Amino acid sequence: MSPGTARETVAACQHHYVRTGPGGHTAIITAAVITVLAAAAGCSGGDAQGDGGQATATWQLAPGQGLQDDATTFTALVTRLGCNNGVTGQVNDPLVEESDDTVTITFTVSPGASREAVTCQGNEEVSYDVQLPAPLAGRILVDGACASTEAGQTVMCEPDGTRSAA
Repeated sequence: MSPGTARETVAACQHHYVRTGPGGHTAIITAAVITVLAAAAGCSGGDAQGDGGQATATWQLAPGQGLQDDATTFTALVTRLGCNNGVTGQVNDPLVEESDDTVTITFTVSPGASREAVTCQGNEEVSYDVQLPAPLAGRILVDGACASTEAGQTVMCEPDGTRSAA
């Protein structure tokens, strides 16, 4: 995407901070001063970072998967949360946390945030085969980034980061 105006640049750079409210109205959560700086900087440093040079990523269940109670594998489509010239990067092994009701999968990608200016046309989806430690057994799959990072405030996590109900 090649934004034609400063307003389009801000919208592209800030796409992961936009949330649709009641009645379909859109509100930009970031402060006006940050929006102006993002436009001037060309989205430099727009990536959300996790630990050790890793960046936050969200995921969706790949289409065509009918997960049953006995499922122990599934394919996730992982996307870097922050701006990175359309590149998600290397998907790291996910953190898998199990409870009686949920299986929470949290992804990060490498490398972390770029120190150079980046564009923010949206990053590619990278396929990743997830191996569960135990069968799904009626538990709900949840995107851990939606529950524990700034991703929870984005449209990628609406309404609550739930990815499937087995």
